[in-house]
Amino acid sequence: MQLMPATARRFNIRNGYNAQQNIHGGTRYLGYLQQRYSGDLPRMVAAYNAGEGRIKPGGRIPNKAYVSKVMQAYSKFSGKSASAEVSVKQATFKTLEKSAAKRVSHGLPWADLHTGTYQVKAGDTVYEAMRQTGVPVKKLVRLNNLSAPYTIKAGQVLQLN
Repeated sequence: MQLMPATARRFNIRNGYNAQQNIHGGTRYLGYLQQRYSGDLPRMVAAYNAGEGRIKPGGRIPNKAYVSKVMQAYSKFSGKSASAEVSVKQATFKTLEKSAAKRVSHGLPWADLHTGTYQVKAGDTVYEAMRQTGVPVKKLVRLNNLSAPYTIKAGQVLQLN
């Protein structure tokens, strides 16, 4: 699922590349969007794609072509009309939210975004360091004076800010 680092932090996802955590966080995000847009499925889809800040409840939908394609697929695979509203029992959503908060109680990989250091593990690449820290590769290269092909060694400490 599409989980930006800020969204992952908001829903207590430690590792957005872990399939179970990613799907759990994405479904919680969709549940949040359902509440925010009162079950208006096209607005939920638009907000998931364009960002909730760009889609106001009752406002215009800027990404109509994308929303139309998703709604067509939804109709095809669900057997429901594209205008069908989704309903989720609030009690179930709140129970899932509480159990997730208990399971995901450790620090997020992005918790110290752009601050501190990262100790390289065996087999790590600069791209893995980027995934673990949230610091872009170009910034890691610049901060640590790495030269192409950007090889790093186990035990090396990379500066993140």
